[in-house]
Amino acid sequence: MSWFHKQCVVVPFDFSESSFAAIKHGLQLVDTPANITVVNVLPPVVSGDPGFRWDVMDEATRVEQIESSLQEQGVSGVEVRVQIGDAGEKIVAIAEDKKADLIIIPSHGRHGIAHWLLGSVAERVVRLAHCNVLVLRRN
Repeated sequence: MSWFHKQCVVVPFDFSESSFAAIKHGLQLVDTPANITVVNVLPPVVSGDPGFRWDVMDEATRVEQIESSLQEQGVSGVEVRVQIGDAGEKIVAIAEDKKADLIIIPSHGRHGIAHWLLGSVAERVVRLAHCNVLVLRRN
């Protein structure tokens, strides 16, 4: 029996090695993969983006891409949710909606100008979350 018996864990996913590791860490904490909700947040589409112009970027296609990537890594049975907007806000909103007990988020370890320009989704999630947040450091 795991510590989070029949509980909900939310894991943000951006196709990075760190996010795959976060999912695998989450799977160790729950009884069944169905208790993991994998969240991918896309920035808003701008009218000049190719995906918008050719109508190829939709939620269903994105979910298929994520599920395919997860299966390649041996992960199946998790719920996949795709959102558009501010990553920190969307991750926390899904965690609240799911009544999650834990959010597991990788930190990409940006420093200096990159951190200043891009900010930190992990920091935003920690500030906004209603539940515990486990931030996994790189490597």
